[in-house]
This record gives sequence, structure tokens and C-alpha cells, in this order.
Amino acid sequence: MVGRARRIHRKRDRRSRVLALAAKSEIRDRPSNPYPNNYTGHIRAAMKDGSVIEERQPYLRGGAQEPLTRRDVTDKFALNAEHGGWPGAQSDATLKAAGGLYDGRSI
Repeated sequence: MVGRARRIHRKRDRRSRVLALAAKSEIRDRPSNPYPNNYTGHIRAAMKDGSVIEERQPYLRGGAQEPLTRRDVTDKFALNAEHGGWPGAQSDATLKAAGGLYDGRSI
């Protein structure tokens, strides 16, 4: 029981830190943003020391400007399945079954 209580406490602590960080953030809509035709990204972080870190992403990897290869998609699936606790055999079987659903022709 002690181990379970410790895990619950860690989970709550992690959640409270995530919520505290989220409370410091804001989302701004820009009329010039090309969404939904293009999904862009921009983050600006003001640090405690006064410095600012800023990054921009002109498009989403996997979108029209930078499509994912079939290998990218299967690798991403396998990593997500592993993160979700699936055994390798389960994700392999799912990929094999899904691979037979689409013949490569345009829809």
C-alpha cells in the first residue's frame, strides 16, 4: 500500500506543477494565422532572469509542406504504443492488420 500511496502522491505533485505552469501561459489568436490551412507554431518564454527564448515553426511536420513517410508513421505509432504500455507483439500485430486496410491508391 505504501508504494501505491507514493505513486499517487507523485502523480498529484506532477499534476500540480503542470497546472502551475499552465497558469503562467496564454494563447493569442492572430488574424493573420493561416490555420486551418496551415498549422504554425510560436512560443515565447520569459525566463526568471529576464531573458527571453523564442521559437517559430512555419508548419507542422507531417502536414502538406513536410509529409511523413510511411516509415515515419509506423515508427511514431510504435513509440506511442510503447509509451502507452503495449507490448511490442501487440503493436506489431496492429501495424500488420492496419497495413492490409489501405492499398496505396488515392481516396
